[in-house]
Amino acid sequence: MAKATINLSPHPDLEHALRIVRAAGYRVTKPRKLTSRGPTCVVRFADGTLCRMTTHFRDDALDYERGINLCKAAWSSRRNLPMAQAPQVSAHFERDGAILGQEEAA
Repeated sequence: MAKATINLSPHPDLEHALRIVRAAGYRVTKPRKLTSRGPTCVVRFADGTLCRMTTHFRDDALDYERGINLCKAAWSSRRNLPMAQAPQVSAHFERDGAILGQEEAA
């Protein structure tokens, strides 16, 4: 393994810093962009509260039960009330402002 010599001269570029770290024997990868992000479940409650929770599943398999339960848990946590008292009015899934599916309260 090669020994790295540390040069204290100011080098603002990332490539120089990566060369130093690689020379010290570390494996370096650059950060990757997030490639997959699930749809956002938006639930409106009877008291006017709007809850938005990001979920992790495909756009063609929307899981309303999971999305609504996540939002009810957030609502009950903020109100310090049981989830059974969460008065849901409507729910929909969206991605980048486009509505993927909508459901009214039963």
